[in-house]
Amino acid sequence: MIRSAKCFILASRTGRSRISHLRSHFSIFTSAFLLLTSYLFSQSVTTSPYSRYGIGEIRENGYSQNFSMAGLGTAMQNDTTTPFNINLANPASFPFIRLTTFETGVSSNTSKLFSNGQSQLTNATSFGYIAFAFPITKWWGSGFGLQPLSNVGYNVTDSKVIDSIGTVDYLYNGNGGVNKVYWSNGFKAGRFSFGASASYLFGLIENTRKAIMPAGQGYFNTKTIRRTNVNDVYFDYGVQYGFTIDSLRHRDLRDNVRIVWGATFTAMSDINAINNIQSENYILNGYGYDIPRDTIEIIKYQKTSMRLPARFSTGLTIRKGDKLTVGVEYTIQNWSDFEMNKVNGGLKNSSKAIVGIQFIPSRKTDVNVGYFKKVYYRAGFRYSNLPIEFKGTQLNEASFSIGFGLPVGWNKHMFQYNVLNIGLEVGQRGSNTMLKEQFFNVLLGISLNDRWFVKTKFD
Repeated sequence: MIRSAKCFILASRTGRSRISHLRSHFSIFTSAFLLLTSYLFSQSVTTSPYSRYGIGEIRENGYSQNFSMAGLGTAMQNDTTTPFNINLANPASFPFIRLTTFETGVSSNTSKLFSNGQSQLTNATSFGYIAFAFPITKWWGSGFGLQPLSNVGYNVTDSKVIDSIGTVDYLYNGNGGVNKVYWSNGFKAGRFSFGASASYLFGLIENTRKAIMPAGQGYFNTKTIRRTNVNDVYFDYGVQYGFTIDSLRHRDLRDNVRIVWGATFTAMSDINAINNIQSENYILNGYGYDIPRDTIEIIKYQKTSMRLPARFSTGLTIRKGDKLTVGVEYTIQNWSDFEMNKVNGGLKNSSKAIVGIQFIPSRKTDVNVGYFKKVYYRAGFRYSNLPIEFKGTQLNEASFSIGFGLPVGWNKHMFQYNVLNIGLEVGQRGSNTMLKEQFFNVLLGISLNDRWFVKTKFD
């Protein structure tokens, strides 16, 4: 009787300890989410003049693992052992998560612009994303998070000679972007898995156009500021089919081969938005500041819409055991259907091809090996036809990425496995015959895996 009481007290203390452990995790996650959310919207992560078009520079739909593999993700699935990564690129991958997974990251962009024999170097650093995913059953996984959908950050100057006026300088400036909070669910049925993501899009895009007249001609400068607030719901869907080969010609393979095909689809969607527009005449004082003279036009709370085009991607990955993953992917998006304030802006349909690879020298279950044999080595190449046309030529982009997943906090009982992810990307948009942009992107992220929601057992 006394022994049973001691066991009961011990089990109760263990239960309270685990509950306290869960509460501690939840408190840390909630605090980080609220703090980093407020930080996210005050930053811009692009200085590209090409972010002037459409809704800005579109962010890749994935996190640190995808980034280091050039954005590969449509046919990516989690391995059967830790660490697990959140693959937002295809919600059909969510049922393969086996531990509660938290990811967050910071990104930095450095760009060098070349035009008319001159160059300019710019840099922007911002919080990148925050995400949380967890298994619900063996066939159902779910997750939610926050990340930018697009970024706007440009400052462009152009000049034109107008008869009877002279040389007029046009200044175009923009900042902001569209963000999304998403909730994804994935379900597994045999070899198939299906998923859907519901996203709430929100954000502010501010575009400013200035016309600076020649001095001493009696003309006022003009300025128009358009602020577009986006607020609406957006959906995308995914499917995956995977099978494992464990023998070949009646011979067992030492490492099973896993082949996965995946596809994602997003339908064309009209997103609600509100415009606030102000136009005015102004002069420049001796310090270069704008001094308003009179207001030309004010439009407040004008209801409008933003039409986001349909998008389709398909991909194939081949994984040999835990050590090697190779994949290809192709994406198209009909940007010719895009409209913002009922204007397309001359955008064209875009396409993207990706090749990615991940390699780890040792098996994940090998504990007594050197540290660098546990590191994840990743690389990828991406070639894109962007939706932007410049001087009659559609813009293209090529980039190469590498990355490393550095294990932190190994636990052989699979209770916890964390990875520090470092990704580097170099690439170029345009060519010498147009505005050329060379860019260098860095993504620093962390993936935390833990076993939550474990029922306490009494002995």
